Amino acid sequence: EAKSLHIDVLHSPGLSIKSTIRPDLQRATELALQEGLARYEAMTGRARFTGPEANLSEAVAKIGPVAAGGEPAWQQALESARLPLYDVHWTPVVVLGGRKNGIQVGLADGRMLPLHGAGGVARRLQTYDVVYARVSEHGKVARADLRIRPTVQGAAIVLDNNTGAILAMSGGFSYPLSQLNRATQSQRQPGSTLKPFSYLAALKKGVQPNTVVRDM
Repeated sequence: EAKSLHIDVLHSPGLSIKSTIRPDLQRATELALQEGLARYEAMTGRARFTGPEANLSEAVAKIGPVAAGGEPAWQQALESARLPLYDVHWTPVVVLGGRKNGIQVGLADGRMLPLHGAGGVARRLQTYDVVYARVSEHGKVARADLRIRPTVQGAAIVLDNNTGAILAMSGGFSYPLSQLNRATQSQRQPGSTLKPFSYLAALKKGVQPNTVVRDM
């Protein structure tokens, strides 16, 4: 009976739950972490392309050369594609061909752009493969840069310093890829949190702040 009362309370209009999470900051935090992890691996030479996110060949064949609305079949297939990493904020693009003079990719809005940064993986891409790209606008010129899933992980938390409210939290690159929330569940080494205790003990014993101590 007690359980049913609790369920009734949850479903009644008298209970309201408020969150301090701001959706705009949450999205920006997730994108910043994903971009930061990918760039870190790229700059350190650790990025490893393991394959496309999907291939739309079967979907394109079922649609035919042109979709019912007059748009290319690859565009409709990309619009309806369900990728495994649904929370990655990069842009999925479909490979339309070309290797000798660079990879040409299509966006869900119908635009076709050259894919930058794909030199090392071009030979591993096939027509209608789907990969992630960071699409940026420079005036009227758009640019698509290949993005590779990182293996390194990280976490980010955005706090309101005045109230301590959590405005955004991201515990990893992608939840479908790893369900461990590194912002709340990871066990960290104490690190520098012990310094105040050891330094204070030394100061009480008369050690000066400029004292040199050999740590052998």
